[in-house]
Amino acid sequence: MLRSSVTPAGRETDPDPAGAAVSETDLEGRISFVNKAFLRTSGFAEAELLGQPHDIINHPDMPRSIFGQMWEKVCRGQEVFLYMQSRAKDGSAYWELAHVAPRLDAQGRVAGCRSVRRQADADEVAEIAPFYRRIRDLETAAERLPQPSTPSPMPPLMPQRETDDGVADAA
Repeated sequence: MLRSSVTPAGRETDPDPAGAAVSETDLEGRISFVNKAFLRTSGFAEAELLGQPHDIINHPDMPRSIFGQMWEKVCRGQEVFLYMQSRAKDGSAYWELAHVAPRLDAQGRVAGCRSVRRQADADEVAEIAPFYRRIRDLETAAERLPQPSTPSPMPPLMPQRETDDGVADAA
């Protein structure tokens, strides 16, 4: 997915206290609906968001693996509650407690997700933020590891022996 070109501003802001910020996406993560609270909190106009990847509001300090686990569960039809650090259009950061649930089509198949977010409690953010920072540091360190140019062949789990017909068989 594309990353937003908005640079974090190094300042915090609060989500809209007037109500829950709601967004919906398709299975590709493209935004198909946002409510007014989402627009007020993010600072974007509806036309700037519809059809765009939801990660347009992802803060770069947010661990990518958290999003991976969230999508994995939603695609299996499960709901998820998680803390999210997001980034407004002006670059300011804000923390929310999100309830993310699958959106189903007429046949009952997962067609996307619906996220309902409220301002996160400051004490809870103080607990979760160092944990998320550690995960992100580990992700960054893993990205720096040398990657093999070609995958190494996996050794067989069981010793192989050739049968009379020339086909390998487990010993």
